[in-house]
Amino acid sequence: MSGCHLLPYRGMIVETGKTNQVINAPTDDYTRALCSAIPNPDPRHRRIHNRFRYNPGKVT
Repeated sequence: MSGCHLLPYRGMIVETGKTNQVINAPTDDYTRALCSAIPNPDPRHRRIHNRFRYNPGKVT
């Protein structure tokens, strides 16, 4: 992975920052949904997955 990430959504940048910052503390709902979709590599914990559902019509 690179040191910085830029996340576009529909042609607009929704979040930028250092990799750890973006993955561990996303500020945008779209980024939060993307990060929550990353599966856990440990097979014992794959079913324990709290997924964030992105709703583009919802204002937070």
